[in-house]
Amino acid sequence: MAVFLGLFGVILPWFAFSLWFKSSRVTINGTGVKAVNHWLIFSRAREFDASDIARFASSAGMVAGAKTYLDLKLVTKSMDGGSAANPPGARPGGRPAALRFGLPNVRGVTVASSIASTAEANWLAREMNRALDRRE
Repeated sequence: MAVFLGLFGVILPWFAFSLWFKSSRVTINGTGVKAVNHWLIFSRAREFDASDIARFASSAGMVAGAKTYLDLKLVTKSMDGGSAANPPGARPGGRPAALRFGLPNVRGVTVASSIASTAEANWLAREMNRALDRRE
């Protein structure tokens, strides 16, 4: 029990710090994407070449009660795994996979997180795809 409370005592302040002091900035141009996350005085920058990017997608992230917050994911071509002939989620032989309800959990690099509005997250993904001339 003490280990559980100790872990909780470490994780809760980290989430609060991230909630209060984290910001994300994504810059898209013709050559690629630069994603920068800032935590107060610390920052992490990642750059991706435009030719390696398959698309941007919104994905289910954190859940608090009945509210699901969304993440924006950058999906590289190596992570996408699908093509027009065999889209992700399809079974071999062209049969569709079982129906799944809810928000998709996309594999990719998270460039922004904890977006409260589904419409806003989807709009951002569409606009980012449009900026790179990618389909959804």
